[in-house]
Amino acid sequence: MPASKPAHILLAEDDRGTCELESQHLAPLGLEVRKAYSAQDAIRSISEAPPELLLLDYSLPGGSALQLIAELNKTGRQIPPFIIITGRGDERVAVDTMKAGAIDYIIKNADFLDILLPSVKKALDKISLKRQLRAAQESTAKNLRLYTILARVNQASAQLKDREKLLNQVCGILAEDGGFRLVCVGCPDRYTDGMTLLCSRGAGGGPEEIKSAAAKLCNLGAAAAARPGPIAVFRDLETEAPAALRDKARRAGCLSAAAVPLRDKKEVFGVLNVYSAAKNAFSEDELSLLREIQSDISLAIEAISSEEEKSSAKAALERTATQLARIMEAAPVILFTLRLVSGRLVPQWVSGNSRDMLGYDADELLSPGLMENALHPEDRDRVRKEQAGLLKTGGLIQDFRVMKKDGSGYAWVHSQLKVSPGRPDEITGSWSDVSQLKESELRLRELLEKGRPGGK
Repeated sequence: MPASKPAHILLAEDDRGTCELESQHLAPLGLEVRKAYSAQDAIRSISEAPPELLLLDYSLPGGSALQLIAELNKTGRQIPPFIIITGRGDERVAVDTMKAGAIDYIIKNADFLDILLPSVKKALDKISLKRQLRAAQESTAKNLRLYTILARVNQASAQLKDREKLLNQVCGILAEDGGFRLVCVGCPDRYTDGMTLLCSRGAGGGPEEIKSAAAKLCNLGAAAAARPGPIAVFRDLETEAPAALRDKARRAGCLSAAAVPLRDKKEVFGVLNVYSAAKNAFSEDELSLLREIQSDISLAIEAISSEEEKSSAKAALERTATQLARIMEAAPVILFTLRLVSGRLVPQWVSGNSRDMLGYDADELLSPGLMENALHPEDRDRVRKEQAGLLKTGGLIQDFRVMKKDGSGYAWVHSQLKVSPGRPDEITGSWSDVSQLKESELRLRELLEKGRPGGK
């Protein structure tokens, strides 16, 4: 496993001797330290390569640290966390620095170098924790998105018995839930080397604009249609797509794509073209999802084409559903659906992994009122009040505490709710256990309070 890169900090101090002393005292942390000796130098350095942490002397040539932060705010770019070092120990300076967003300030007295290293270490620990929390949230959101797409494709494959309706539904799922720029299916034209557009969905304008763009771009899958091989991935359409399609792709806002051959038994009957507005958009997880969808569609088409193979297609779809259920069982996320009945959210379905997080079986969480009654008394009114506006906003993210079944205490839950498009009485949601993160935030807050002048 490669070693992690050292944290990158910027040290802004006009006195070069003091700057060198501060850098030497931070050496045990193994940091990459860049130095600036004026406010202008600091702004230029931040613009060229934003650091993870700023150490700013309060008084700098060209402006104070607070003026430097104000100038950075005007640019609209994200300001790195910062610590201010000041020779002025009055309360007014302390208040102003904290109002400006400083995560700590250090009074430059005879002992300030001894305080510097632990203060920087605490700040970097906090930054690392926030980064981990953000990564966990992004991973949860990504997994939920992939699970939702696969579940909806599975459902469409099992229910729809018309080829065109099925393919159109899959295009819609990938465009709406997957967030892809354009999705279309083309079939090989037996009289030409091109493709004929079957269906399309996307986000690049109205239905006619999307259809026009799809008709021009569906030929991307012509090569894939000639062979029953793997998915063809174009990570940069400006350089990898056939020359005749590059300008069309750019005008449609499509920068990368995947061409998925669709087969009825062994014969390729069409190609699912999935376009993204970003380069290098198709991660291994997304390609795995497309392979699952490729398999599901092919099996469903076989069932439509041949009544005799219906039982085989059904068994394959059930296997996929079982795999999805196992993934959900292992995931640290409870998935559920709710229905709005007489102004109240009533659970309709809960994934089977609820016992690991809270101790309740899925059937227990389906009991009327249990989800509400298990809320911490201090959170209950707030949660209900926020949920009352769910239909207007279409989605809701909340953090609250839920009583564990054994009564041993409460678990902090990160909840996400989303109203189903076209079904305002149907809500999908997830609960993630963020107790450890909440506890870590509390511990860090206590450590930071103790590290400030006057802290206990």
